[in-house]
Amino acid sequence: DKGNLHANVVWFREELDKLQSDLDNDPSNVSIQEKEAAAVVSFNEALLMEKKFLKQKGFLGQPGTTTNFIVNDLFPIKLNDNEALKMVRDISNQEVKSAMFSMGSDKSPGPNGFTAAFFKES
Repeated sequence: DKGNLHANVVWFREELDKLQSDLDNDPSNVSIQEKEAAAVVSFNEALLMEKKFLKQKGFLGQPGTTTNFIVNDLFPIKLNDNEALKMVRDISNQEVKSAMFSMGSDKSPGPNGFTAAFFKES
């Protein structure tokens, strides 16, 4: 089961324990030695995957594992209510025209492929 990382770690640990016990009983058995070596690799891989998952889970803000300073560093400037309302207000045609003509005519084209010069001449 690849979905439950902790269950994988437990399962691989149990398999490794069984193989190591078998190896203690028959130390010269090459087949068991090879299986034990493969089980060590599988166990370590499962352990590493679980560790990476837990690290990512902690980073993503599970309670008690992440501090607020990370979020505050991402968004250091906050708008007050008045500034926020200005961001969603209606825009006049004059504001659009003023913004358009304040741009340099040789600026790179927008997503439609036209430069500011095209719109200024229209």
